[in-house]
Amino acid sequence: MLLALQGVGAWLARKFIYQGLSEINSFLIIGVGLLFSAISILIIQIGGNLSEIIGFIVRGSGLGIATIAVLSSPFEFCDKNQIKDTSAVTRVVQQIGGAFGGVLSGILIYLTQAQLISVNNAYHVMFFVSLVFGVIAVIAYTLFGRVDKIACGEIKSDHH
Repeated sequence: MLLALQGVGAWLARKFIYQGLSEINSFLIIGVGLLFSAISILIIQIGGNLSEIIGFIVRGSGLGIATIAVLSSPFEFCDKNQIKDTSAVTRVVQQIGGAFGGVLSGILIYLTQAQLISVNNAYHVMFFVSLVFGVIAVIAYTLFGRVDKIACGEIKSDHH
């Protein structure tokens, strides 16, 4: 049921919020979405049914905003003849990321059931992995964020 609330939040964000953000830089939209998702964890931690309901709706909204921006932003930088390649690369990266998360989650579930690590430690591992990928994303944006067409293989800087 809580995941269904997250889905409702994602739908609401995509339906009402994202349309108003379509003129803003995609990286800023992704950051705002991830910030909403992070804030939702604090809301959920308050405890109680109402905070969990609100927290999962907020989490879904944040993830919905971030996801749609991540999936649509590469197409902003492409010429029409590169859309098929961009679509394929985006899908492959999405599948690899999902598989990696599923494998890591499965390993952690196995380790907690075998009582080799605690659930708290498993949570910390997932949090640390998420943090590392977030830092990598920030570094990548810092290094390549000023490049106009990097998503499609054409590298043109603002200086040209």
